[in-house]
Amino acid sequence: MTHKNEGKFILSARKSAGLLQYELAKKLGVTAQFLGRIEKGDVSLPLDKAQLLTIITHTSLHKYAAARLKDYKQKLINDLDL
Repeated sequence: MTHKNEGKFILSARKSAGLLQYELAKKLGVTAQFLGRIEKGDVSLPLDKAQLLTIITHTSLHKYAAARLKDYKQKLINDLDL
């Protein structure tokens, strides 16, 4: 499964907050390499970090959840071959 929408949201939120990748990674308690994989859409941000992300970047938890749900919706459509 890809997490492209979630990754784009996080990348945009990070840049809007004026943070470098390693700065946000440190604040989230993850490595910069792992955050890079998240931003590319390879993996998903652990849910326990989602609220922290939105606090650090001054973004909406609802908008983050919407981006994440788009990825799951696409996976469902692909799995059902619709």
